[in-house]
Amino acid sequence: MHVGEEAARLGPVIGWRRIAHERGHDVRLKEFTLLGVLTVPAALSAATVALWGLLALLGP
Repeated sequence: MHVGEEAARLGPVIGWRRIAHERGHDVRLKEFTLLGVLTVPAALSAATVALWGLLALLGP
C-alpha cells in the first residue's frame, strides 16, 4: 500500500470540509455523502468519455 497516494486522494476531501467549517458552514455527513455520490460517478464518466475520445482521435 502506498500511503502517499492514499493521502493525496484524501487531502482535498479533508481540506474541503475544513475550509467549509472555517467559513461557518456546517456540513453534515448526509450532505457530504450525497455530494460524493452525485459527483464521483459523473466525474469518472466524464473522464472515461474524454479518454475514449482521445484514443479515437489519436489512435492506439
